[in-house]
Amino acid sequence: DVSTSSLVGEFARFRDTFAPLLAETPGVLVPGNHDRYTFGSRRTRRIETELAGVVPDAFPHVRALRPGWRLLALDSARPNLWTSRGELGADQLAAARRVIAEVPADEGLVVLCHYPCTLPPKTAHAWSHDLKEEAALRDALVRCPGRVLYVHGHIHRPWHVPAATDGRPAVECLNAGAPCLTSTRYPGGQGFWELTLPENPRAPLNPVHHRLT
Repeated sequence: DVSTSSLVGEFARFRDTFAPLLAETPGVLVPGNHDRYTFGSRRTRRIETELAGVVPDAFPHVRALRPGWRLLALDSARPNLWTSRGELGADQLAAARRVIAEVPADEGLVVLCHYPCTLPPKTAHAWSHDLKEEAALRDALVRCPGRVLYVHGHIHRPWHVPAATDGRPAVECLNAGAPCLTSTRYPGGQGFWELTLPENPRAPLNPVHHRLT
């Protein structure tokens, strides 16, 4: 999330703060549930308008990242009356499945979506806070011929979990967490991740977590 209540002023502050970085480096942002918190913000496409050029105009969004790697960006945010539940919708899920299935075995796919598609063991979650199509999306990613890295947020705790079959997630996951949220463990905030995509998509990723101590 880059806002709390999907207000114009919140998006303007984000845009002004990150303008120097975005002027130097291309960026892609997918909406969080707070970025489409109200039905009015969805109706007016507020985040797409206020952050044009950073938030894709249509989803799923696919682009090349570097030779051998491509990005699949998904929009899972929607306004809700009583829950924080996310939803891709039938059309977006079907299109995402086609993109995932077409990734060659010697290439890598970075999936960017606000909601997680799987969680580390013993991580608390609730139906009212989950992605509606979580199981269907996870199944498509597990079947992807190429390497998959799933990057998400929503749960305010950063983690990197490599793909495994011994009870851990079957898809490699990187959780951005909440960069500015402070706690006893993260007195300077949860920070951000830096990831350099290797030339060989099958090589270890070794993301670096930057944070103030």
